[in-house]
Amino acid sequence: MSPVSTKDPLASLDEQSHSIDPAQNLSAQKSLLYQDLCSAQLSLPQSLSHSNSSHPSVASAGSNPSSPTTSASPTAFPTSTPASSGISSPLEELRESDMLKLIATATDSSSSHPQQSSTLLFSQWRPTSHFLGPHGWMNDPCGPSYDPRTGLYHLWYQWNPTASTWGNISWGHAYSRDLVHWTSRPQPVLSPGSNHDSQGVFTGCVLQRSPLGTPEEAVQSADMTALYTAVSKLPIHHTLPYSYGCEKVVLSTSADGGETWISQGIVVDGPPKHLDVISWRDPYIAPWPLLDTLLGRTGEAPGLYALIAGGIKDTTPTTFAYSIDPTDLSQWSYVGTLADVGRNCKAEPYGVDLGQNWEVANFFTIADKAGGSSASAEYLLINVEGCIAPGPARAPVYMRLDLDATQIDDGEIRLQPAHVGLLDHGCLYAASSFHDDKHHRRLMWGWITEDDLPEDYYDTQGWAGLISLPRELFHHPTSSELGIRPAEEVRLLRQGAQEISFRPEGSVVGAAAVELAEAAMGDAVELCAAPVAEVASRSFEVEMELSAAQPGLVVAHSEDLSTRTLVYVSASGELVVDRSLSAGKDSVIAKQIKVNTSALRAPLTANPSGTHKLRLFMDNSVLEIFVDDLVALSTRVYPDAQDTGLSVLVRPDAGAAGEVRIWQGLDKALVA
Repeated sequence: MSPVSTKDPLASLDEQSHSIDPAQNLSAQKSLLYQDLCSAQLSLPQSLSHSNSSHPSVASAGSNPSSPTTSASPTAFPTSTPASSGISSPLEELRESDMLKLIATATDSSSSHPQQSSTLLFSQWRPTSHFLGPHGWMNDPCGPSYDPRTGLYHLWYQWNPTASTWGNISWGHAYSRDLVHWTSRPQPVLSPGSNHDSQGVFTGCVLQRSPLGTPEEAVQSADMTALYTAVSKLPIHHTLPYSYGCEKVVLSTSADGGETWISQGIVVDGPPKHLDVISWRDPYIAPWPLLDTLLGRTGEAPGLYALIAGGIKDTTPTTFAYSIDPTDLSQWSYVGTLADVGRNCKAEPYGVDLGQNWEVANFFTIADKAGGSSASAEYLLINVEGCIAPGPARAPVYMRLDLDATQIDDGEIRLQPAHVGLLDHGCLYAASSFHDDKHHRRLMWGWITEDDLPEDYYDTQGWAGLISLPRELFHHPTSSELGIRPAEEVRLLRQGAQEISFRPEGSVVGAAAVELAEAAMGDAVELCAAPVAEVASRSFEVEMELSAAQPGLVVAHSEDLSTRTLVYVSASGELVVDRSLSAGKDSVIAKQIKVNTSALRAPLTANPSGTHKLRLFMDNSVLEIFVDDLVALSTRVYPDAQDTGLSVLVRPDAGAAGEVRIWQGLDKALVA
């Protein structure tokens, strides 16, 4: 495959000859250049196809309509600090005394702005193969979409460019030709400014079309249309009294590829007044034939609908549905709420807690391509909060809908779930999906949080949070669950990587390894940790089959295994990530910073072979794990820079171990 160009496709057009009046402003010039880009239909890489082998926000925390939305001032943090490649770290010489000084600076209220003293820590745990903002806090992915006019995928995201904690919520922007190599903009493209969004530009969606005209006409325009939650009053949280009008839906347009935006005003000024809501935000818009059917609407083209997530006080989390005029995206009509599941409903089959409030809700239809039939399933994607301990307080959830059980009473639609599961069993939240028209599939991103690192150190580090690798959601051929796997393009991160084929021999690697395995696995069988000597970084991908002979991995471990993270299948058939020693036991990180090292678990579906296919990505402090195309788990670990070992857990008396494939030195996500 040809190498990915690092040249800005918008900037490249500046080299062409145009008759632009020098008096024209930058926005007008960009608009003209972008229209040229649309008409040029730049040549794109050939479509990627699947191989025959299977693939393995929290939001709660009146300008002139003709004026572009203002941008926040760039942060004082030194953005030129290079990110670590993951193979070698600039902090390998950072020792305990240096770390203690940094900790003291972070906790000293009299010190200068924390970001100005955090250069040394900026790269310590920063990933390089995932997309993340230039610096500062980031959370929800916003408006993921594909623009067929330019061949570019776009991703906006919640960003605080002035600090590494939540606040001043703006939209950052990046674009890509292949979903994994991104050109990122150094400043926000949408920022708090006017009366209605003075406290934040929260999550929303972007449509690759003009807001006016028939759908066929609108997509011929160079315009993009964003609809998002404009926030005028804080704090907002589902546990606090709700102030009507604090959240509004605003429409803005861009004629230059999402670089600058012009507000077209408020579309909906608040939730339905007859309902006592606790939140109402994060609009998502798409055609939905299912809702056409339920509402008895017929026509040649499917209707256009918006879903807004939220909840009703002391009653239920829910989604608020609206019908939109497809020829004028500013015209919304309220349809009703679509769910009444009650508070903290435990949904089948896994007892998933549906919480007290929902955020970032999507709807979609997935066809059974593998079965060769025309059958399809309907889904809701929701991000739930207000869950009850001991489970996580929030989680990304999918519902496969039971259409036979769906109720319509006095015009109120009550969607019923047939199957509810987790989209991720770790720290991923604010999952958002879209239909990729280019490859006719459903893609999803999520926010991988920094929650396991105490917030006191966010500004010291200089950043917090990142975006997951792109994931495909699909109809799983052998399960009633929603399939989830890395998008095919994620394999492009292997470009330039060292490929290693490893077959464990089962030799004992010292008593520490035996004790580790016995304690972790909870049985009397001794396990060995077979080291992959070639791996000396925290930048790699692993593909392997988990079995009785080789039930898991030890990652990010020290030479003596006193620092380690275990990833394995337990005797009870669960995927387990044991992080109890992920920061060591006596290190400064463990004793002073006190990162969260609790274990994570995910149930696995048994299969006749007794094996499970694992695909694991290690990107400095980030772990993304996929098992059997059914289970995803994202988590964070914070070891010392020199803890880069990778070993395979082997049970010598359980038969021959299989091949383990490793790609070390994954490609960087940011090309500009």
